[in-house]
Parts: sequence; structure tokens; C-alpha cells
Amino acid sequence: MMRTSSLVIAMVAGAATNVALGRADHPQGGGQAAFKVPLDVVQNGHVKKFKAESPDAAQTRAVMVYGSTGIEVPGYALHNRVLVKGGTLEQVRKAASAHGQGIVMHAPTVTATELPGWWIVEASTVREATEIAEALRATGQFSSVSVEIDDPREARDLPTDPLVAEQWHLENTTARPGDINASAVYAMGYTGAGVVVGILESSDDNFQIDHPDLAGNWNQALSQTTNPFGTLDSRQHPTSVAGLVAAVANNGIGGAGVAYGSTMARLRNGTPIVRGRALMWKNDQVAIQTNSWGPANPPFLFPAHTEDNFVMEAIERANMFGRGGKGVIYIFASGNEGPTDRVDYEPLGSSRFSLAIGAVDEGQELATYSQGGTSLTAMCYSGPDLPSPIRRRITTTAADSDYINSFSGTSAAAPIAAGIVALMLEANPGLSVRDIRHIFADTAIPADFVNGSVYMMGAGFPLMGDSWWQVNGAFTRHSDEYGFGIIDAEAAVNAALTWTGSPDLEVLDTFVVAPADGDVPAAEFIEFPAESGSYIINNVLSYGSGGSLTVPFCVKPEIRLEAIEVEVTMTGDWSGDIEILLISPYGTVSPLALPRPDPGSYTNYVFTTYKHWDELSAGEWSLQFTDWIPDGPFDVEDATVDLAPYGLDGIAGAGEKTLTEYRIKMYGTEIANPEPYLCDINDQSCPGDLNGDGIVSPLDLIFFLNLYNAGDPFADINDDGIINYDDLLQFFNSFRPGFCPSPDNDGPGGRPFPGGSDNGRPITPGGAG
Repeated sequence: MMRTSSLVIAMVAGAATNVALGRADHPQGGGQAAFKVPLDVVQNGHVKKFKAESPDAAQTRAVMVYGSTGIEVPGYALHNRVLVKGGTLEQVRKAASAHGQGIVMHAPTVTATELPGWWIVEASTVREATEIAEALRATGQFSSVSVEIDDPREARDLPTDPLVAEQWHLENTTARPGDINASAVYAMGYTGAGVVVGILESSDDNFQIDHPDLAGNWNQALSQTTNPFGTLDSRQHPTSVAGLVAAVANNGIGGAGVAYGSTMARLRNGTPIVRGRALMWKNDQVAIQTNSWGPANPPFLFPAHTEDNFVMEAIERANMFGRGGKGVIYIFASGNEGPTDRVDYEPLGSSRFSLAIGAVDEGQELATYSQGGTSLTAMCYSGPDLPSPIRRRITTTAADSDYINSFSGTSAAAPIAAGIVALMLEANPGLSVRDIRHIFADTAIPADFVNGSVYMMGAGFPLMGDSWWQVNGAFTRHSDEYGFGIIDAEAAVNAALTWTGSPDLEVLDTFVVAPADGDVPAAEFIEFPAESGSYIINNVLSYGSGGSLTVPFCVKPEIRLEAIEVEVTMTGDWSGDIEILLISPYGTVSPLALPRPDPGSYTNYVFTTYKHWDELSAGEWSLQFTDWIPDGPFDVEDATVDLAPYGLDGIAGAGEKTLTEYRIKMYGTEIANPEPYLCDINDQSCPGDLNGDGIVSPLDLIFFLNLYNAGDPFADINDDGIINYDDLLQFFNSFRPGFCPSPDNDGPGGRPFPGGSDNGRPITPGGAG
């Protein structure tokens, strides 16, 4: 019997429904036993295992099942929609209209979303959506396919206790040093006037719009429609956040926001479609978005979270095209799991398009709950985990037209930072997220720098402790716990007033290298637009528990670094066993991943680090992978791996893992008179390109002949200890003028075009809301 149903591929604007969010908002009613129906669910082109409660409904609660371990994580909801990127209208319609057992469906209606090249397929049930997603994925025609998954999220505050009601974070009148130095900025006349700050929370609700201390600064015209049936509880957290940003000043009641002259837009969180729209919303006018929420962690598990490609592209596009090309400034709370978790495992917070903000108390000491990482930008003030008379929490607005003096967590630090950024944008509206990160790196206070542990370049791995301020090869300091330091509003605004803009961004990206004999090939760096290639080592590098792997690579071009992204794909359960370190030619260590209880694996996961800020790129780098936790209980007699620094036992099922792909991108700026590094010509996939510009040209020939005539050891290509005609002949054999080859066939000779680029793709503005 032929089964038929109708499909609708709808605009994002039509996808308004979503389910309740966050741990407390996902009642399990009936327990895990209710989730019995297994489903293979495609997300970002990869299949994940779920068990659903009601797969034949338009939406259903579900649990995610992790790999061979069978660990079930609750709090998810699956929807009857599929996000698709790529292809034409007809290709999407055709692929979506035939699925399952070759059953032909009615031709769907296809309509584009706000993001160019993206479509939404709406099925009648969740089960049908999973079948359609698999059919679309199987065609190989589409660069991204995802069933719409509502993942568990949580607000980033802490449990509250009564404290003295005073806003010490604005001006601390005690002997304690902690405040943002706001009074000096207000004396300069800056209050954030003219700046619009978007408030995005963990749920589809937002702050109380008729609160007497917030109503005057609510920007209704630039707000989204949020849940009209929100409760007092659902508005409590966002109301406290909003009060820290822009509570009305000089009205005779309550307190004041950091940027009390700014206005606030209410935004709506939800499924990837809803969240993507919020991140792009009115990005020509909403200058800042503050996010005091993040992915919820299951008890005792800290996985590297996955964000839908639709959402990641939304934040990238708004950063590139928002505010006339200056970009939306995204601020994310770093998280409240303390040393057991890191912001590096959260794609939105760790993105180079965001500013991840941690928390310190009024004594300028690290809040014990604050998550750190190599992608942490800076710190701002909040309350301690355990308050005391000399360690107070934060006073701000509360729902039901009230106030609290017990707000805390990185949820408080992020909106205070957002208020400071609003003050900066009033002083200099032309600032981008790169500009602001530069200013914070230059002006932030290095708290706990003298008393905490300090190491030059190298680190005492595997164990890290204290503040671990690292001073890199350019004498720039960065701490996993403090980022570049604590934000000082006066110093930041003064720097903004004289800031003339960051230099053009240059991008170095790895070239695709496929091993021929099973050896680990060295990655080759050249300068060309990002997003055009990856470093693939398929089915070559496998290692069991207790093993390690070092992948060296050589960088030819010399730029001054800002951020580095390392994208990793690794198969095998319990990726949390793996410690991943990036080590620069100066010996500076970026601990991208440290051992933690993560039962999943990495799939195109991007780590970001700022620890090499201002270092020069050229030279010999390495990427190190170490499996610290063996398969099975820890045995003190087993000398193959030393788990004592972590005090961790082995984890059953944490066996062999395979590194299947990695890619490295370096972002920075040009320097005067750069000196290309002479990488070993025998290890390069494009050996004739000596200066690393992606083109084999007479410049490379002149370069080599100068080395040859000078008797430089680099000219001894055949490594026989003699520089002679044989070396010259070997170089001539590799000298084939033109662009180096690339499997992407983007430019002449199949080579991506060389040159600096912030995005590297010919895309156009869109999605302004």
C-alpha cells in the first residue's frame, strides 16, 4: 500500500513553535522508561542516536544515546523540521519527496530562509523528518542536513542568598578593589546612549517589560515576540540580567545599569531555527547581544557540545555584515562548572566571533564556579559561590517589579561586560569584536598575577593549577582562568576613544595532505581564504588507551597572530580521555582539551585559542594528542599511563580512538618586512612555493638561487651534506610555476586564491531581520 503525506518547506519566520527549554523546563514525567523508540537522527550531516517518546507527533521529548556506552542524556526535543543547506529548489524538493522505501510523496513547497542557501523541510511527524533528513544526506548534494533538535540549555546564575543591597560592581566604597571603575566613565559623559543591547536567554521568555526600573529602557521596536505566557520563574533570570545592563538611572527607585543610557531588545531562544533568527535579529541596529545561558551538562558528564551549522553560520554572518560591516558584538557567559568544564567545549561561547566572559568576586579573585579555557577573553565581576560580608553578590532587578541582592554566576559577569561594551560603542561606534578583544587584551587588569603560578611559555602539564598566567613568546599574558584579565571600564573607554581600527585580517589555513605510506605528513601553511580545504588523514592514525600522537607542521608565512582555530574529527567513544595541546615555535602551550568525563567523540569540532596572541606565525609547530585514561579501572601497577595527577580511574569502553581529520586556521595581521620560514622542502606538498604565498613563481626561484649561492644549509635539498648541482637540479624538478594544486578547485590551477580574508567565501549580506 502506498503511503502519502504532504511536506512544507517553510520560511524561518513560520517556525515559531518550540518546546520548553533548560533542565528545569524539561519535565520527564514518567521517567526515562517513556523514551522507548530508537531513532537515527541526522545533525550537521552526521547520524546521532536518540530514543523518542512520541516519534509520530510533530514534536517529541527524547534522550540522546552516546555511542557504544549506551549512556542516555535527557532534556532533548525533536521536531518535524529539517534544515538543509545547498542545492537548488528543485534538488531539495526532489530529494525530500522520496524517502524510506522509495515511497514517492507529494511535491513539497520550497521557500528560502533568511540565510542564503538554506531551506526548511517540514514533515508531518518527527519520524518522517528523520527519514527525509537521511534521504537528503544520502544524496551528497547538500553541505549540511539537520533534523531540528531542541537541546537542553541552562541559565548561568547560581542559587541565591540574601545580601546587603548595594551595587558594589559599579563603585566599591570599601577597601576591597573590585569594581569596574564606572564613575570615571560617567564623569566623561558616557552612559551607553544610542546603543541597543539584545538580551538572549535560555528560554523563549525574557525580562519583565513593565518593571519600573526597566520599562523606560525597553526598545519595543527592535524586540522579538517572546512567549506571552511566561511565568514569574521564566522571567526572573532575564530580568536580573537586563537590570545589570540598562536599569534606568536617576528615577528615584532601585539601582542603575552599567549602560543606563542604552536600550534593550528582548530576543527569543529555542530550536536552532529560532535561535539562529535571534542571533541575526535586526543586526543593523542591535549592536550587542549578551547571553547568560549555555548548553546544559548532564550530571557527571561534560561533553563537547554540538551546535547546529545553521546557528553557527548565523552568528558568523551577523558578525561580518551587522552594523554596516562592523558586526554584532556577541558576549557569552563562560559557564558555572568551574575546573570540571571549559568554555572551549561550547561552540558559541568559544567562537572567535564571540567574547567569552568569566567571573571574579569583589576581591578580584577567581570565582570557584567560573569556567576557563584557551578561548576565554576576559573577566568581569560577580558574586562568590559562598557569600560573606567581604565577598558580596550582585544587586539588580528581579521579576514581579522587585529587586534582589543575591545574583551571581557568570550570568552576572556577562551583562556587566555587555554594559561596558555599550559604553565603549558610544565613545567609538566603529568598534568591531576584534577591536574590543584587542582593547581588552591591552587594558585588562592581570588579577592574581603576582601571587598565582606563572610560567614562561611551557607549562607543567598534565596538571594545571592556580591562575596559570602564561607569558608567551611575544610577552603577552593569558590565563586559562582569567583570559587577558579583568575588564576596567575607564581604561577600555579611553582606549576606545583613540582606537583607529584593527589592521586587515590575514588568514593562514592548512593545505590538504593525504598520506601515501601511512606516515604522519607535515601540514603545509599557505595564505589563502579560509573555509577552502581541510587536513585529512583517513584511517591512518589509530592508537589505543595510553597512547600518544604528535603531528608536526611547518608555517612558512609570518604574520602577527590573534586567534588560532583547530578543527578535529576523531572517532571512538570517550573523547574526553584525550588531552590536546597546540605548541608554538616559542614553546607556548595551548591546552585545547584536558581529560574530562565526555562519552562522545569529536566531529569537525573547532577549538579556539588566544594564547599565541602577538606571537609570529612562522616556524615549527606541533599538535599533540595523549590518551590519559585507559580502558578499564586504573591499576597502580600499570606504568603505561600516569593518572595520579587527575585522580581518575579508567572508564569501561574508553578504548581505541582514531584521528580522521584535522584542520588549523591562523588569524592575524601583516607585519613589516616579514621573513618566510624555510620549511623542509622535502616535506611540502607544494615544494616549489618557498615563500608560502600559494604560488610557485620566479620569486621562489630567486629565493632559492640566493640561498644556493650563499651556501645556505637549506639549499642542501638532498641532505647529503654538500650543496651542489644535484640540489639545484632537484629544486628545478619541483619548480612548476602556477598556483599550488587544491582538491577544492577554487582558483587557477585548482588553487584557492591567495590573500588575506576574514571570511574567505563570496557570500552576500542577508538576514538583518
